[in-house]
Amino acid sequence: MWVMVMVRYTTFTAGGSKPALRACRLPPMLKPDPVSPIFTESDIMTQTLLFACDLSEENRAAYARAIRLAHESGARLDVIHVLDPYLPRRVLHDLEEAVVADMQAMMTDIREDYALPEPQTLLQTVAGATYAEIIREAHDREVDMIVLGSHRKRGQPDLVAGTTLARVLRSAPCPV
Repeated sequence: MWVMVMVRYTTFTAGGSKPALRACRLPPMLKPDPVSPIFTESDIMTQTLLFACDLSEENRAAYARAIRLAHESGARLDVIHVLDPYLPRRVLHDLEEAVVADMQAMMTDIREDYALPEPQTLLQTVAGATYAEIIREAHDREVDMIVLGSHRKRGQPDLVAGTTLARVLRSAPCPV
């Protein structure tokens, strides 16, 4: 039987970071402390992770982190790639097959490089506005966490401002 608990996590916005609390389902093997029933993210085993993959080299580290998190928590890893909805239908169909093949190849390369076992995985493409599709998929799949990478190098000012990451952070139904 699952127990509902509060999880303490940090949200990051263009204006800085702020601590937040969210209700989460607690797996039966974890017992809440009766004195302080608040957990951190690392205390809870996530059941479904959503990773938005753009197949860039900069995204490789985030992909590896998503695979590692899924393996360590025993979660299913749902990997999505958002395609431009304005492409011709025939091109879109051919592109979907190529993108899924590339996602699988990148996952295999990362697993071999980091010696990670393959988690339970669902690879999928969707068409639409990137941030809106990520949020919609998170709602539809009832994911417990979203994993995203960044295109910008560390140390750049406004690392998050104006990006897909910022939009997802503002509207996500779960920790990002």
